[in-house]
Amino acid sequence: MIESHDLKGLLRDYFRHNSSRIVVLSPFITNSVLESILPYDSENNVTIVTSWRAEHLQSGVSNIELYQLAKERKWNLYINDNLHIKLYSNNYDNCYIGSANVTRKGLEDFTNSNIEGLYKIFHMNTRDNIQIERIILSSNLVTEDLYQRYYEWFQNIEIPETNYKLPPIILENKDDDFLITKLPAVWSPTRLWELKEGTVEPELEWKEDTAIVHDLALYKVNTNDKKERFFEKLTIDFFKHPFIESFCQEIDLEGVRFGAAKEWIQKNCTTVPTPYRRELTETVQCLFNWITELNNERFEIIQPNISQIIRLRTEEDFDGNHEYCEITARELARSWYVSENSFPDSGIQYKSCPSCSKANGKQLIFWIGRTYPDTIENREKSDFGFTPQRRNRNNPDGIQSQCNNCRKAKGNNKRYYVEKGHITIQMLEEKMPNFVLRTKGF
Repeated sequence: MIESHDLKGLLRDYFRHNSSRIVVLSPFITNSVLESILPYDSENNVTIVTSWRAEHLQSGVSNIELYQLAKERKWNLYINDNLHIKLYSNNYDNCYIGSANVTRKGLEDFTNSNIEGLYKIFHMNTRDNIQIERIILSSNLVTEDLYQRYYEWFQNIEIPETNYKLPPIILENKDDDFLITKLPAVWSPTRLWELKEGTVEPELEWKEDTAIVHDLALYKVNTNDKKERFFEKLTIDFFKHPFIESFCQEIDLEGVRFGAAKEWIQKNCTTVPTPYRRELTETVQCLFNWITELNNERFEIIQPNISQIIRLRTEEDFDGNHEYCEITARELARSWYVSENSFPDSGIQYKSCPSCSKANGKQLIFWIGRTYPDTIENREKSDFGFTPQRRNRNNPDGIQSQCNNCRKAKGNNKRYYVEKGHITIQMLEEKMPNFVLRTKGF
């Protein structure tokens, strides 16, 4: 049945019950009418999409002060100048759809009211939810900066009777690309497939019923695709997203620790207010899962202690020859440097020996690498040799890769013991708390 009378009262009663998430899509919105239909205690769970087209703002059917109301009530406000649909949904379970905007003429009954109608869809399926979510994700979140730009433009124009003046604002969605909502919400791509196919039930405690809609809308996959095609398109859309692309550029052979990933996302996201790091634990876990599952030939997760590390893989990983320090998760077969704070003006720089580290098999093994200032006497204190053949910009004094003991031993790549006098990670920590491991000596 199409409802056409007391639409304001209809929507007020509709949103009053079970309103864990409210969505309002309406090109024209009057603040007082919007306030009258939404529950007063609806903080943080209201999403509004409206239009701020020049002619709409200058004619008064839309208003930029809607942002101040949304900010005060902690609602999420988006603008989309292509919006024409009028839709009101409570929890994505059902919705009202029709011709009525959130204005007095649209929802109230008086002499000059418009003739409007709303039809209730009693059960919305996953496709319906995805369609709504895609509208939201394709819209621009109104931030303080965006509001101020519209406000300055609007204050400096004279409202004409015709020929509306366009605002000098280009909406490119660049800031929106780094919202937390532009990261995956379901635990993994496989889990998303299983939820879509209905082979598993969504965990309501983890809000998987809304997470599946979010991810399918965000990555624009076709819900009818077969599994192979589904994952193929999902992989392409996932890795080409600016947020994902930027984070993946941070991942190298040393990897990014779980805590560092939370710090990077907190620093680079444009979500307001900025989330606390403790709130990003599940987000980062999902991100790690998605990256490694969709491209396990390039990325992997290792967990030397408690904290996970996501890092690039190399060919050696597939040969099973890569080994990592159980303390630092660094590669045993590489040279690593730890320097005293005064180095290189003075003091000691410690260097790991790849052969000793591999012989230990559990952690990096260090020896005295350089003692500065660089003199003949100080070079003799080094447990490594120096040779002109190894000199380059990063190794100006030509320090050897292997320690003296390993270079003297026959078949040093197959050694199963480490000479006495070596230095462990624990010893360095006692000597230099909060030291930094580097791949380059200078």
